[in-house]
Amino acid sequence: MAGGVEELTLLGVVGSPFLHRVQIALKLKGIEYKYLEDDLNNKSDLLLKYNPVHKMIPVLVHNEKPISESLVIVEYIDDTWKHNPILPSDSYQRALARFWAKFIDDKVTTLRSLLPINYIDCDWKKIYDQICWRIFTVIIR
Repeated sequence: MAGGVEELTLLGVVGSPFLHRVQIALKLKGIEYKYLEDDLNNKSDLLLKYNPVHKMIPVLVHNEKPISESLVIVEYIDDTWKHNPILPSDSYQRALARFWAKFIDDKVTTLRSLLPINYIDCDWKKIYDQICWRIFTVIIR
């Protein structure tokens, strides 16, 4: 916003690795923002307004313009605030960074889906056995 104050709000849920990715990018750039905690079991009107397609966090709202999906948000941050670049300037190195970010996204999502919803108070041996069995069944298909 030329000559005005920029409004930057981040909607998220504590513990989300995708939220953390965006928070790290904002910290690397030294950008101040307002954080709003959401509840995915009782989604806020703000989340539904700004991410009506996926209805998920994180969502970055920059001057009333929402951006969804953590990798897209990080690229937006890097493109909008040019100081302290996050992605390499070389196009091949940028492509590699995007590849590994997507790879990690896919693996984090897969591993998180194997954990029980309340994995703090649980039998870790039983969970380990279940994960090994699920991985085994995927491999032998």
